[in-house]
Amino acid sequence: MNPKLPNCWEIPPLKYVCKVISGNAFKSKDFVKSGISLVKISNVQHDKYIEKNQEFLPDRYLNTYTNFIIKGDDLLIALTRPITKDLLKICRYPKYEKNGLLNQRVAKLELTQSLEGKLVEYYFHSKSFLDQVKEGLSETLQPNLSPKSLSSFCVPIPPLAEQKQIVAKLDELLVQIDTIKTRLDAIPAILKRFRQSVLAAAVSGKLTEKWREENSFSTVKNLSDKCNSERHKFIKKRLKKPAELNEVPNIKLPSHWLWSSIDQCAIKITDGTHHSPKSYITGDFMYVTSKNVRAGFIDLSKITFIDKVTHDEIYARCDVAQGDVLYVKDGSNTGLACVNNIKEEISLLSSVGVIRPCSFIKAKYLEHYLNSPIGRKLMLGMMGGTAIPRLTLTKIKNAPMTVPPIEEQIQIIQRVEQLFILADKIEEKVKTAQSRVNNLTQSILAKAFRGELTAEWREQNPDLISGENSAEALLERIKLEREKLKPKKKSKTRKAKA
Repeated sequence: MNPKLPNCWEIPPLKYVCKVISGNAFKSKDFVKSGISLVKISNVQHDKYIEKNQEFLPDRYLNTYTNFIIKGDDLLIALTRPITKDLLKICRYPKYEKNGLLNQRVAKLELTQSLEGKLVEYYFHSKSFLDQVKEGLSETLQPNLSPKSLSSFCVPIPPLAEQKQIVAKLDELLVQIDTIKTRLDAIPAILKRFRQSVLAAAVSGKLTEKWREENSFSTVKNLSDKCNSERHKFIKKRLKKPAELNEVPNIKLPSHWLWSSIDQCAIKITDGTHHSPKSYITGDFMYVTSKNVRAGFIDLSKITFIDKVTHDEIYARCDVAQGDVLYVKDGSNTGLACVNNIKEEISLLSSVGVIRPCSFIKAKYLEHYLNSPIGRKLMLGMMGGTAIPRLTLTKIKNAPMTVPPIEEQIQIIQRVEQLFILADKIEEKVKTAQSRVNNLTQSILAKAFRGELTAEWREQNPDLISGENSAEALLERIKLEREKLKPKKKSKTRKAKA
């Protein structure tokens, strides 16, 4: 704790101004379907109380466990793993119809009424307090904060009049910062919608509307014949005729565009192995599953590997090549597509499909179509399955897609890339701004608890920070008040001699 504070301030341990009450170890056998809410450590997050896996105790427990009653607006702090991402798990209990009961590993902080309680709560969010918490944690697999350690942490206490001034300034400044943070936090969602609107415009012809007015281009026709010819060229065996589109979507396209089945635009459509092989952290060949396929890229952060024997067996059926389009056909990422940019051979699980486009379809255009709102809606609308909805290869082959001339596809890809790069740059600037705003919050709190925000006020009001108005006098009054509230000990009476 930094001792360089104004002379009129005090810096006592938290126990001088706050009572720390830890919870009770309630047993699961006592839980009921409804009743009194049990406040658990999973409920307490940074500045937020969440109703997660809520458990209940019988109503009569409020009379039995009076020391552990939690009321609306009580201040709670997690005692086990109290810190996540440099944020303290501390929040207010919501004002429910009924009071709650405090479980183990959570503490209630009862601040004395003689202080400006909000000032101390602000201090709980400062880096100075967080540093004390880090130093006070037990060194175990589950870092714990004991009530005793918590009570020993120092808290800067200004004179009461100055406390009110600091709270007023923090209320004003931090509200402004929260407004800025809210606006910044909303931008990623706006950019996500922007990217989706770009893709929707791209694969429906709106993005290149002006380009068509100023340029000449070829006419799209005879897709089945072209597809058949290319399949025979690359695949030396008897092939089925490409599946034709059964139903044309009711979406208007430019006059020279076509609706086609994906099968009519692909040399090959297949998927990975249907037998999950054992994978390893290191190995001979990358093993790509649905978790690795994202919209527009392959996520290698959690990639696993398989041995050569297993890979050769999988690759004999599914020979993924650079430039093929990978498409998630089942799992939580279903409907996401990306072009394979990995030069080396890779193996796939069956959750990932492979589409090798014909020469008249640019792989990147197919990726954009599959990731677009139009493509995703039409594709995911065909999903089957109950427990795990999925797309079969047959449904992927029969699915519709928009087909512009190859010249226009190139223009679409360029325009989408330019707009996505712009969105990415804005996103990076937002992240930088968010970091600065977070640092600004800590900077303001640090100034507040060094007395810098109220330096001028102290000069103008010396009588409000000295004598009976000083922090020292305030702490003495708090001490006397707490002594009065302590239960009186019963005096022992000697037994009369017989």
